[in-house]
Amino acid sequence: MVDIFLQFLSSYPILAIAIAFILGLLSDVVWAKWAVSIKKDQPCIAANFSVLIYIFGMMYTLFIIDKNLGLVVSYVLGGWLGTYLTVKFSR
Repeated sequence: MVDIFLQFLSSYPILAIAIAFILGLLSDVVWAKWAVSIKKDQPCIAANFSVLIYIFGMMYTLFIIDKNLGLVVSYVLGGWLGTYLTVKFSR
């Protein structure tokens, strides 16, 4: 399964960069929502966000294993934007 995913990423590099960016963005939005749900003492919601964090982390790990710096950079930039937008619109 991992090989199929990595082969897909190498076959469609522009799509892979877009996917990495969106995963990074969603990852940081989920992190922020996770922290808020813990602060509000909502254990079930926090646990659900935690599962998403693990899934996004596994995807990021695959980007590193593939040694694709472009995907890692795209993920990080998406993460930055995700945090920025979450903080900006959570006021």
